[in-house]
Amino acid sequence: MTSASDVIVFLGPSLPVKEARALLKADYRAPAKQGDVWLAMQSHPRAIVLIDGVFESMPSVWHHEIRAALNAGIAVFGASSMGALRAAELTHFGMVGIGHIFTMFHSGRWNDDADVALLHGPADFGFKGITIPLVNIRHNAERAVAADVLTAKESKSFIELARSIFYQDRVWPSVLALLKKQWPAARVTALEQFWKNDFEDLKASDARLCLNIVHEFLKAKSPSAPARPTQLSSYARYRWLAGSYPTTFTGDAEDALRTSLIAELGRLRGIRAPEKRVRQLQADLLNLGADAAHALRWAELYALEQATLEHHVAVAPGRVMKAEAAAMSAVTSGKLKKKR
Repeated sequence: MTSASDVIVFLGPSLPVKEARALLKADYRAPAKQGDVWLAMQSHPRAIVLIDGVFESMPSVWHHEIRAALNAGIAVFGASSMGALRAAELTHFGMVGIGHIFTMFHSGRWNDDADVALLHGPADFGFKGITIPLVNIRHNAERAVAADVLTAKESKSFIELARSIFYQDRVWPSVLALLKKQWPAARVTALEQFWKNDFEDLKASDARLCLNIVHEFLKAKSPSAPARPTQLSSYARYRWLAGSYPTTFTGDAEDALRTSLIAELGRLRGIRAPEKRVRQLQADLLNLGADAAHALRWAELYALEQATLEHHVAVAPGRVMKAEAAAMSAVTSGKLKKKR
């Protein structure tokens, strides 16, 4: 028996939440923005499903967030919209892509991220789509050719005319207006009838498929993947941990940032943290309430910072500040000159 806490789904205009809940019991959240996957990790779900995400209004969900979730043993699925794009980019890291849109982007046949974009209403109106995403134009143009409604040449023209309209203005009347300027009336009527009677919402069908597959995944009760060291940079790792545990282990923000940057310097210089020290710190963090995955990553970060300071005393904060002060003093006093 699965519960809503087992999976978190980021969903917006691709599919109505009411319909989605009938397919999969889950914690449904608004389209993902940067930081939302880290935030979702606090709930320790078995799976995260990324369907919809923001594009221009806010920073988009970061690839490192998804990699962090995967490295923590959380299954991450993507489909339909932003989820399909991120899955196409992160398949080799373990993100599972589902549906036709994912397949087309992963294969390289489609390569413009803007093809999934559309204008939609606010949360109060269920994120209802207002404009037509180009992926739906492409999909139905291909179906119209298969149904002998359009020729291959007309299909290409249909797609390019629709593409010429900015995604926030791409509504069906605008597309028809362009077609009527360039096509014979009979051909426009044929496409208009097909669109009215046989239109298929590809984003919605991919979202349904994804939710059904995740439902089966949860029923299987497959064991969680073991925590494994991430290959993210120390700074990216810090941002992930701070996002996952915003109040528990971050301490002072400046100290935490300093830790991540010093650790990154050590990593770039080939310094490795002693395994014994990592395990000691990990045990301390576990005693403070962290789970295994987060305790391991904080321990690696702290241990690498300590090892870096031991090998390169010059990067100790006090010396850095003194060096910066001396340099600024030399500049302002005119003692330093530009090299020619």
